[in-house]
Amino acid sequence: MIHGRQHGVSLIEALVAMGVMAFGMLAVVGLQVTLRTNGDVSKQRAEAVRIAQQSIEDWRAFVAFEATPGLDYQDLVSGALPDFVGINATYARNRTITVWPGGSPPMKTLAVAVSWDDRNGQTQTVQLNSVIAGVAPELAGSLAVPANGVAGRQPQSRHRGIPALAKDLGNGTSAIKPPGAPGDVAWRFDNLTGLITLCAVDPLVVLQTSALTLANLVCGGQNALGVSGFVRYALGPAQPLEANARNPTSGPDNSLAVLITRSDGGLAPICYVQPVVVPSPYTLYNCAVPVTVIPPNPTPGWSGSVSFTVVPAANMAAVLTENSASKIKVCSYANPGAMVGNAAFSGGGNSITLTPRAGGSFRAWAAGSRIDLYYGDWTYAHTVGAAVAIPAAGQASQTVPVVAALPGVGAGLNALAFADVWPYANVAVPLVNNNYLVIRAGDGGVAPAGSEVAFSCPVSTVAHQPS
Repeated sequence: MIHGRQHGVSLIEALVAMGVMAFGMLAVVGLQVTLRTNGDVSKQRAEAVRIAQQSIEDWRAFVAFEATPGLDYQDLVSGALPDFVGINATYARNRTITVWPGGSPPMKTLAVAVSWDDRNGQTQTVQLNSVIAGVAPELAGSLAVPANGVAGRQPQSRHRGIPALAKDLGNGTSAIKPPGAPGDVAWRFDNLTGLITLCAVDPLVVLQTSALTLANLVCGGQNALGVSGFVRYALGPAQPLEANARNPTSGPDNSLAVLITRSDGGLAPICYVQPVVVPSPYTLYNCAVPVTVIPPNPTPGWSGSVSFTVVPAANMAAVLTENSASKIKVCSYANPGAMVGNAAFSGGGNSITLTPRAGGSFRAWAAGSRIDLYYGDWTYAHTVGAAVAIPAAGQASQTVPVVAALPGVGAGLNALAFADVWPYANVAVPLVNNNYLVIRAGDGGVAPAGSEVAFSCPVSTVAHQPS
């Protein structure tokens, strides 16, 4: 009997197929384990980088340069730091500090190493490096101001010494017909420096600033630096108070004129005034002080002082003790000059402790000289009570007595101190916001005989004329 041929898979063939499948599944399992391990390490490494970055930023945010509660720059030294417990690992942190020799400001290189053991027991490490400068934190605001002390962003993208009403001519210059000037007068400004070029126009063609163009300006070679500001009036019958200085309401004196007297022998300045009644009363003034630009030094300068006249001239008080109600005195809104540094009140308000800061320095103070303090959004002028010499080397502060207690003195009240620079000397930039306040000289002729009082300037101003 003949049997038919058998069909199917032999046992050996089945075993081979199962073996191949087993090896494949083992490979897949191994890949899964590797992927999970690598993903776990990547997650741990990302957390380690975050910890290192946070540690650097924490140490970068020191609160003082030295010797103060809390983190200061001198605390940045090498050493191990407390462990950080993360999501699925514990991280060890180590800080290495390298001090750069010399240099200003001082520098430290900070290296932060973050280490941890992964799930396989292998030690992993991430290290980040940074450089930290030893700059006092309170000076951070100076990063927004260029070296010349002028804000980088200017009104209308031009020099702040250019009047807001000046018309931009589109070629890097602006021009204006100064308020109160004759019809044929025009000034052209360099938008970058604020330097003025004196020009002329046809008064029949150019009636106002908006009509000025490059074509109708006839300019010479004379340059000038601007001086501008406002004059306010507090002409009430009583001694003007601080509130009167902040919000004066009296109408302008239409006879007021501004003069700049030069002490350097230069050409006579030109000044124009314009009384304004609405929306608030004041007198606007603009002056051009002729200067000579000599290449390659394009920074001219002038020296002198500002004064005022009225009609009749006898109505301007000649001495501070003048008390006539028919005469006037001029006060200057305290205008900070050369910065000295930080000021803290002491001695019940009868003295000032000065600490220099960047841009300021110790100086000798003469008895009777003026020191301006900026606090409470206002600048106050004070008189030095006694001569003070420059402190010895290594001394951290300077005490300056004043003749009267300072207004608004309170615990912890601080200010910025400025040394007066009046009269002007070697002015090389346009001067803006040189503002003044006109008051009555006193109540003489109005008050009962024997009780007349000479008025004085409010506390946020200083006697300007007479002085």
